Amino acid sequence: MPAPIARSAAPSPLSSAAPSPKPPPSLVSRVLKSHLAPQQQHQQQPASPAPPTATPTRSSYTRPLAEQDSTPRAQFEQQQDFIGFDASPPPRDSPRSHSKRSRDDYDHADDDDEGSRRLQSRERNRSTPWCDRPGVDWDRAHSAIDQLNREAHAFVDYVSPSPQEHELRLWTIELIRRTIHHSYPDASIECFGSVGTSLYLPGGDIDLVLLSPSLPFPPLKPSASLLHRLASLLLTSGIAQPNSLVVIAKARVPIVKFVTRHGAFPVDLSVNQRGGVDAAVKVRSMLEEYAYREEGYHPVDHGVARSLVLLVKAFLGQRGMNEVFTGGLGSYSIICLVISFLQLHPKIQTATINPNRNLGLLFVEFLELYGKHFNYDQAGITLRGRGGYFNKHDKGWYRPGQPYLLSIEDPNDPKNDVSGGSHAIIRVRQTLSGGFDVLSASLCARQSLL
Repeated sequence: MPAPIARSAAPSPLSSAAPSPKPPPSLVSRVLKSHLAPQQQHQQQPASPAPPTATPTRSSYTRPLAEQDSTPRAQFEQQQDFIGFDASPPPRDSPRSHSKRSRDDYDHADDDDEGSRRLQSRERNRSTPWCDRPGVDWDRAHSAIDQLNREAHAFVDYVSPSPQEHELRLWTIELIRRTIHHSYPDASIECFGSVGTSLYLPGGDIDLVLLSPSLPFPPLKPSASLLHRLASLLLTSGIAQPNSLVVIAKARVPIVKFVTRHGAFPVDLSVNQRGGVDAAVKVRSMLEEYAYREEGYHPVDHGVARSLVLLVKAFLGQRGMNEVFTGGLGSYSIICLVISFLQLHPKIQTATINPNRNLGLLFVEFLELYGKHFNYDQAGITLRGRGGYFNKHDKGWYRPGQPYLLSIEDPNDPKNDVSGGSHAIIRVRQTLSGGFDVLSASLCARQSLL
């Protein structure tokens, strides 16, 4: 067996950069890159240069319009819109002047090359900061998949909120609660969504709901004047940034959107929408049930379900496919997919593998299942009991014009289709499929070098 690879020379399976002796290229960065602004990162990092532009990894050739099939299924079969993270080619040099170069040009050429090499080295370092802090112990990884498993844990550690940031968010929520309670004494402010379940990524928003018996309950909607009064209250109290306040009164769920002065957190405030609070309680329960914790394996055990959710959210978020209003998968849908995946995984059911020690492998298999094999046309997902699938025809959720839509039964309301609004699910499926192709190819190439 070859000797273990030293950390200074071990390439990481997820990087899109060419293997480099130092720092080790990352496997995770094949599909997940640190493209967050420094102020949005949970862990403070030095300011980094602008990330490379994302470019499609597949051929740019397209057939003539007359030959193209415009149906969604044909678009999926073409598999041409997986968004990779390959660096864009450098801009072409301007046409060279025919005049002779001066002596100074030659004198400084070597200095410029050395500076360029240092800049490239710093950029490689910053593109996978989780490999340095909290760090990946490459010496203890004896296979490519083991490297991926360890790096996946490091990535989750890196994007998870620090205690200081979580405390700042809770302090911000308390300020909003006190401000609203002063004007509406019978009101309470509850937190739900990603902050309520501790599943938020750097820069994630805060979802709040104002619960008051004196205000309209669904199906009645709060009036525009009520929403504007709340917006004015947040502005005059100094909580919201003046130019950030937006009142959306005609949406299915009317909200007040704003950004806080302290912490610059984006906040969505709704009125008497209790469904999100109940869902957060259910999500916390499911995340703990499928945490598969193992004491002593990792310094901070985030749980398998939570870690997988963060990996998938980061993967889709960097491609703009994690928002329902754009047709992508919302956080609740992603959570349900991950829980169903863990419920029905045959090797987890039979205790053949330890989920905590195979986080990277589970992420690859998640991409494969929902990117290549899941029967979106016929099957829907239920989490009741030990989980399972149902026939979309039998439940009345089959849409003849859109048979490819994903259907997930709401754990709190069996009549509600959680993912019914994800109309761009074909693009999500393409992206998951492409991510599996890139990551599995990287693993095979890495294993051949060990």
